[in-house]
Amino acid sequence: MSNVLERTEFTVTNALRSDKYEYSHSVNHEGNPMFNNEIVRYSIKSFRKIKTDRTGKNYVTNFVITSLYEQGNNSTYVHKYAANYWIRNSADQVTNKLIDEIMTSIKACPYSLFVFDETQRMPTGALDALISLLDHHTSSPEYDYTKSIFIFLSNNAGVQIANRLEKLTVKTYRDQTTLEDYEGEIETAVYNMVGAFRRSKIISSNVIDHFIPFLPLEERHVKQCIERDFMLLCPEKMTKANIEKVAAMVKNKKEEKKDEKDEKNDEKDEKDIFQHSGCKRVNKKVEPMCYRLD
Repeated sequence: MSNVLERTEFTVTNALRSDKYEYSHSVNHEGNPMFNNEIVRYSIKSFRKIKTDRTGKNYVTNFVITSLYEQGNNSTYVHKYAANYWIRNSADQVTNKLIDEIMTSIKACPYSLFVFDETQRMPTGALDALISLLDHHTSSPEYDYTKSIFIFLSNNAGVQIANRLEKLTVKTYRDQTTLEDYEGEIETAVYNMVGAFRRSKIISSNVIDHFIPFLPLEERHVKQCIERDFMLLCPEKMTKANIEKVAAMVKNKKEEKKDEKDEKNDEKDEKDIFQHSGCKRVNKKVEPMCYRLD
């Protein structure tokens, strides 16, 4: 356990605040026990991050990992599983191997962390064998599962999150929405959608502590991504004009003056474009501008 950091003052909220564009597109977690001091080490057993595509779930997962383990993703006690893990092998082979790996890691270090990515692509029931390990009362002299962390990542329920956000922002600001505004609807959605958690006993047994929505990016968030990449690659080129140019390239639309009658529809279309493209293409658009001779 020498590579596990003893950072009792660590909070995910503070970590995310150091990267403001990521923090701003998540919901308001202030006062939520999951994001208070000693969050990962003592207060969560498992949680499920649901998101619309390309809004940073792996990015935030890495915040958790690098804040807890000196070797980060290279730690012996950090394990990641993707959907193709199930595609390549039979269900029985995967289940037996998975349980064996989890038990071996937890025996060596109770604070082991397990990430399951793209659960929407996994076969229905693929993770049901984990129920006994996720139970809050499961422990023995050799195996203490109560301190381990299980993170399930999925793109399911993205539409429900976006629709819920749209309804909430009629009466309140996006940044004032809370975890409780989304959790019930998300839980119902993932239980009924194709993927590992469809009609899953993991959901019906209530062994997942938190359902974390990641809100779709807006233009202001994408521009913050652009600013960050300019600062990292060529800060001397970070001008308002260049930021606007990259933003226009990201949404694959030329900058053009819009008719006043279409302004409302265009505003909604642009919002939808950023929801789908996010920040993934930003870096590749900023790089050429850095090497361009002006």
